[in-house]
Amino acid sequence: MTVLILERWKPGLKKVALTKLLHNRAHISLSLAKQYVDQLLEGNEVALDVPSLVDANEIARDAETIGAVASVVGHIHASISTPKID
Repeated sequence: MTVLILERWKPGLKKVALTKLLHNRAHISLSLAKQYVDQLLEGNEVALDVPSLVDANEIARDAETIGAVASVVGHIHASISTPKID
């Protein structure tokens, strides 16, 4: 499993662009992508399962240009949970 971690956001973050990036490239619903971005803006780290290490690295790179600080954890065996969305 490859995990993309959105750690924090930088001033000037393009919220809509990040939402679309997560929706299109992480293959999650638009509403879930929006919830993840909202969680990030509230100061929470967000962890997403991504299909491959290559995809995760590309998403992290693109997220950085949009204004998010992201990192990739590849091939982990431990369970990482995503934040609970109400």
